[in-house]
Amino acid sequence: MAANFGQNAAVRRAAIALALIVYAAFLLRYMSFAAAGTDSSGYLNAARGLERGHVTVRVTPLGRLHLDDSWRELFMPVGFAPAAERGMIGPFYPLGYPLHLRAAAWAGGWRLAPFFVTPLMALLSLWATYAVARELDLPDSYALAAAGLLAVAPTFVMQAVQPMSDVTAVFWCTFAILCALRANRSARWAVACGVVFAVAVWVRPSNMLLIPAIGIAMRGRVRTLALAVAGSLPLAIVLMIVNKSLYGSPFLTGYGGVAGLFDWHYPLERVPLYGKWLAITETPLVFPAAFFVAIDRRIPIWQRVLLPVWFAAFFIFFCCYYFVFNGSDDAWWYLRFLLPAFPALLIATMLLVRDNVPRRALAWALIAVIAATGIRLTFFWGVQRMRIQEHTYPYAVAWAERSLPPGALVATMQMSGAFYYYTGRFTARYDNCDPVHFQRLRAQPGVAGLKWYAVIFDWEEGRLNLQMPGRWTRLGYCRNVMLLRLDS
Repeated sequence: MAANFGQNAAVRRAAIALALIVYAAFLLRYMSFAAAGTDSSGYLNAARGLERGHVTVRVTPLGRLHLDDSWRELFMPVGFAPAAERGMIGPFYPLGYPLHLRAAAWAGGWRLAPFFVTPLMALLSLWATYAVARELDLPDSYALAAAGLLAVAPTFVMQAVQPMSDVTAVFWCTFAILCALRANRSARWAVACGVVFAVAVWVRPSNMLLIPAIGIAMRGRVRTLALAVAGSLPLAIVLMIVNKSLYGSPFLTGYGGVAGLFDWHYPLERVPLYGKWLAITETPLVFPAAFFVAIDRRIPIWQRVLLPVWFAAFFIFFCCYYFVFNGSDDAWWYLRFLLPAFPALLIATMLLVRDNVPRRALAWALIAVIAATGIRLTFFWGVQRMRIQEHTYPYAVAWAERSLPPGALVATMQMSGAFYYYTGRFTARYDNCDPVHFQRLRAQPGVAGLKWYAVIFDWEEGRLNLQMPGRWTRLGYCRNVMLLRLDS
């Protein structure tokens, strides 16, 4: 009997290891190795700044073209924000994730190593989800199912193959909850919770939303909470010093002030949008059904409160967040903002399955439905095309650089961060311009007589003509990127 148990345990461990290897291979097969749009180029540019020892950058075209500071934002690549000092720009995004990228580059060089950070964080997120589930008394098989459902969630997969902070935020938030659950056993776990939580806030300031869930996970014990606060203080103080240096106030970030992040007029419109996409990607078995955990009397009451509060804090906040679901932009990938709370939904779902689905075969059939939905939508929405799309940026930048004459002024928007990352070139952001200012700029003594070019995706052409009007002549294409010249 003991021998059979040992053999079964060994087979189980081997199966889990094989599943993780297959999943890691899947992520590596489709991961992007490019500084591409606003987010990925912004994070990578900030990481490069950390290597130089200063993340603020002087906007050199202002001096070269004899322009005053009012033109600073015109030449600011995407992923940057105005810094406190005149003529300088700094990272738009928090420095937590760029610090991860910088550490990877220190260990393995800039060419590939930073791009492995997100897949590694994805694997660690699966472990953290499993560990939290076990702390909440889920059987081993259901805890593994919760981690597996996170692994195949379309939003998680799409973010796990890009150099963006969402999956890193999932890991640190889930790890913070794990430390909080263990904090009542040992003071070391309480202090660790504070440190881990502070790292999570460095990665994304909105991860402060985790505070109520951490308090519940610690069962409100004052001494334990005090130890966690003490653990978080050093990193919190350093973060405020950094914010003061970069943006002029300890409480400002590249996003601006807290009040400016909210759009209080439309939260009722965003609730159904988030709800719709959660129900589509995770099935109604997860959302909204997971909230029935609050009335499952077989679960300790503090757990019935913990999981809904963990998720609801992020859900409510981002329903008011200015940068999601603007205008007619109804996109499923805005679920990425809720990713740090996904483990709460999935663990709650598994608790309900444990307590309310007596037949094991039916329970695993329901889990299979959720997993199959995630896998189908992941490929339907194009994870297999992500790498090709993202790699367009470095290819197009290299192609444009070979085609541009010396001294050319380049207008762009979407590719401005990639231009700066790969070449150090400051480009003119057409989205930060208008026809009147464009004519004024062309008449400036340092600009008059210089040749203007544009490097844009085909979908940007209409906006370019609107913001910087003139006779733009198409010179060539690299995939769906155009090179244009302003002839009048």
